[in-house]
Amino acid sequence: MPSGSVVWTPNDHQTLWGSISRAVQTPSALDASVRFNIDVASGPGGIPTVLSLFGNPQILNENLLAYQTGYRTTVSDRLSVDVAAYYNSYTDLHTEEPVTPFLEGSPSPTHLVEPYTYENMMFGEMQGLKFSPIGRHRPGGR
Repeated sequence: MPSGSVVWTPNDHQTLWGSISRAVQTPSALDASVRFNIDVASGPGGIPTVLSLFGNPQILNENLLAYQTGYRTTVSDRLSVDVAAYYNSYTDLHTEEPVTPFLEGSPSPTHLVEPYTYENMMFGEMQGLKFSPIGRHRPGGR
């Protein structure tokens, strides 16, 4: 997916960077058309009840927009420090949602189906800060 990044090195001891990336997860053919019977139990009045997951041909792609920025500096000839911040935005995440139950006669006996289907009902975000001291081994040093 599209992404872009920039790096700026104002001198030999400092680096600044930033990036933006986009990722998309496309639903599979199973996500659009599956029927998976999860469980069978005795329902109201003893009628068999089947818990089923149905695919959804209208399911959308899941999307991620990711932003990152950071700074690295050389503190000494044996130590560098990285500081990075990130923010991720997720949209149209897949969920399993209940839909209207219905009676089904085949296969016999007649049974109640409690269906769930895929929808895009969730979103989220994640952010953080990372600090990393990086020690360097000096060649020939102790």
